[in-house]
Amino acid sequence: SLVLLTDYAWRDDTYFFETLTGTDQKAYGIWNASAVYYLDDSHWRVALYGRNLGGKEYRTAAYDFSTTPVADRLMTGYYGEPRTWSLSLTYSF
Repeated sequence: SLVLLTDYAWRDDTYFFETLTGTDQKAYGIWNASAVYYLDDSHWRVALYGRNLGGKEYRTAAYDFSTTPVADRLMTGYYGEPRTWSLSLTYSF
């Protein structure tokens, strides 16, 4: 049997600090999907997974070091995973 799954996650505008900075993240959506095939009368299954299928680049966290005397205008952002694919073959006892 074949099982197809999909999901979509939406995140609204994200402000990492009390004031607006260049690290703020505009709203975005992430679409994931999978196809899992269970072999008949067998313990085997084959699955294909896709994450962030739209290839959206988005920040998950940010730091603003511009208020420190050593780091004038230094901001750091951390990004979510890019589009990824994976394939698995599983045997269940």
